[in-house]
Amino acid sequence: MVKIFEKIDNSLKGPVFLCDFTPSKGGGLSSLEDVRYINTDFISVAYSPGKSVRTDTIVTAYSLKMEFNKEVIFTVSTRDMNKLAIQNWLLGADLLSVRNVLVVAGDDFTKEELAVNKSVRNFTTTELIASIKHMNNGIDYRGYKLKTPTAFCVGAAIDFDRDTSEEVFLTHKKILSGSDFFVTQPVFDISNVDIFYDVYRLEHGVDIDQPIFVGVQVLNSGSKTFSNLPDTLRSDLDAGRDPIDIAMSILGDLYSRGINKIYLIPAILPGGKRDYTSVKRIIDSFSKLF
Repeated sequence: MVKIFEKIDNSLKGPVFLCDFTPSKGGGLSSLEDVRYINTDFISVAYSPGKSVRTDTIVTAYSLKMEFNKEVIFTVSTRDMNKLAIQNWLLGADLLSVRNVLVVAGDDFTKEELAVNKSVRNFTTTELIASIKHMNNGIDYRGYKLKTPTAFCVGAAIDFDRDTSEEVFLTHKKILSGSDFFVTQPVFDISNVDIFYDVYRLEHGVDIDQPIFVGVQVLNSGSKTFSNLPDTLRSDLDAGRDPIDIAMSILGDLYSRGINKIYLIPAILPGGKRDYTSVKRIIDSFSKLF
């Protein structure tokens, strides 16, 4: 299995794409067919999007790797498991050689959801990142030795729509905890990326060395968005502008700034289905430029 930093080291200046993937609600391997022909560098398996019941991310990632020869990332949320359960689970991933992991907090349950469920949050995200790094050194959460060290490449999330100083502070904590790479929520205003980098450099005196995969969401007139969508883009969609043209424009703006690591987020269609066909067209079209 290829780790994120190995792919980046070998990619020279060309784009490196992650594609977000929603695990199935069941249905066996046929439910994974949507991503067979997507020419992406990594499939990033989301963790229970919408807080819905979905196939385990490690099992999904392993199946994509074995059935379709895809390089994969699996996601873990701090919300739903205690320390023992998470580390047991991670040892299973290491045994299967599924070793690119993205650590997220997960959305809080609503008041209504808390009536039938509860959050665990035994780790914060920074604590879990550090814990995985300790596992890579052969130490579990109690300080006891593992039989063999794990070999995870650990990622974390960035949200440019949050308060910039707070997000810079949290990102720095994640770096100190050992994060190897980052993915961001979708970006529609590219200036937010510039501001984040400038503030980080001002506060810490250095640039971020870890690769950052900037989120680009493929829009749809009726789909949900994960970040604030500018009114101009909403108007363009309502007027019939091709969502692929919008995504290609954002990709061009990012690439002109030297940003070639992209986290593509397929549109969410009615009923929760994802538009992977458009993602394939975008990757194929953009890759032909290099």
